[in-house]
Amino acid sequence: MPFAWETSPEKPLAKARSFIAEVLQTNATFAASSGKSLVGFADGEKPRATIVSCADSRVQADAWDDTPENADFTVRNIGNQVSSSLGGIEYGVEHLHTPVLLIIGHTGCGAVKAALEKPKGLGAAIEAELAPMKLPEPVPGTKPAAALKDAVVANVHAQVSAAVQHFGRFVHSGELTVVGAVYDLRNDMGGGHGRLHVIDVNNNSEPERIDAFIRAIQRAPEPVASGGSPAAVVEKRIRAIIERTERSLPPVHRSH
Repeated sequence: MPFAWETSPEKPLAKARSFIAEVLQTNATFAASSGKSLVGFADGEKPRATIVSCADSRVQADAWDDTPENADFTVRNIGNQVSSSLGGIEYGVEHLHTPVLLIIGHTGCGAVKAALEKPKGLGAAIEAELAPMKLPEPVPGTKPAAALKDAVVANVHAQVSAAVQHFGRFVHSGELTVVGAVYDLRNDMGGGHGRLHVIDVNNNSEPERIDAFIRAIQRAPEPVASGGSPAAVVEKRIRAIIERTERSLPPVHRSH
């Protein structure tokens, strides 16, 4: 058991002790104050969404969900890829029956940068995990920061496309909506640091369609003269948007 005290807090063992001590203290505080909140779902989970995000330590669920417990079935890997974590994603979509598959990339992504620039010395395992990430070549003359942002966006679109193809029957039936988003750590896309930008829904990335989708899901329900409930109005509106997106879906290549 490592237990050597270093003269500097920057030494690896000193950092390890500090981190583990903080983990135990934070967990003790959580268990004392919030542990009872887990009782309601301790024996089973019913998440609202399967989320694929990058393993980057700067990307954490509290940026988009302040109550992720029993809500976010999260799968993380380098580059928020579908192919490298397909088993976990299938479990969320096909066994936990989450109605949303949310794929979140982020600006300043080191995995996307590595896939774009292909530096030497990454190691065989890392190179193998990055290999499926196919990115378009930067437009000549594009500055590196802009090229990386464009590559992050392109990667999210590619992952949404892969997910829509793999889970096609669920998308076509309306059981699943695949959403692609970019978490903007660097404010490269405008709107402020930490803003989540939805850029793709079921393989549709036209700004007008994305804006219409967001407006529809955020708009307050309107009165219904025919006696329908406000919830039904919102559901009908979202269903109409999803049906419009389905017209441009690729053929279903997978059946169960």
